[in-house]
Amino acid sequence: MNVGYLSRLFPFLTLLMLLGCPNFEDRDYIHRHTSESVIDASEAADAVGVEEPLVEDALSREDKIMNTIERLDSINLALDWNLIKDKLYRNNKGQLGFQIDYATEVGNTKNYITQFCDSESTLNEIIDIKSFDYLGSTFYKDKNYIYHYFDMAYGGRFSIYSIADYNTFKVIGDHYAKDKNHIYGERAGQLKNIDYNTFTSEVGAGPYAKDKFGYYFWNELIMTHDELYKKHKRKSISTREFSKLIKN
Repeated sequence: MNVGYLSRLFPFLTLLMLLGCPNFEDRDYIHRHTSESVIDASEAADAVGVEEPLVEDALSREDKIMNTIERLDSINLALDWNLIKDKLYRNNKGQLGFQIDYATEVGNTKNYITQFCDSESTLNEIIDIKSFDYLGSTFYKDKNYIYHYFDMAYGGRFSIYSIADYNTFKVIGDHYAKDKNHIYGERAGQLKNIDYNTFTSEVGAGPYAKDKFGYYFWNELIMTHDELYKKHKRKSISTREFSKLIKN
């Protein structure tokens, strides 16, 4: 077995173990849930002479995370990512990558997802660049599919949003979407226990929405219309007004 290869993988495996990576028993987990640019680090690193990071038992958790961030920056610099449109990039290997914020408690950087989290397919194989467009919230669309990015610390997930109806799907407000059948939250997915016909939000309202039952924060009903009237003597207000009211 190639010892050099193992030494390159060790920082990333160490970080994933520290963070309690779920379902790691599947050996393809990393490929599905992180950027291939991380996993295929050796070739890019060797091309620019990136030195091996120091990973020792004596290093603190924060040092290990920062070590990984610095190496990730070096790798992505070597891959020379260039913007195509709407967070979609291409590197010098011809790979498409969706740019994400790679945020940790000790530092932030950018990373690139090159493979869908819910399949073995790469972005190159699926996305139609010409028709790829940002819809709002965390949703994207091309002539074939709706796409969704789910943000998380230490990277996120980019997937085909197959649960929605392609032809009628549209974003409402800052963090919600709807199709002919359902309402969707960018983090909760399909919302239940809401009234489809009266559910609404608007740009500037953030994660607040309302329907005939009352007002929501993300997918949680936090105030009924009766409670609004008792507390603020208002029968009904817009979601943008409610977002300002609730913060005061």
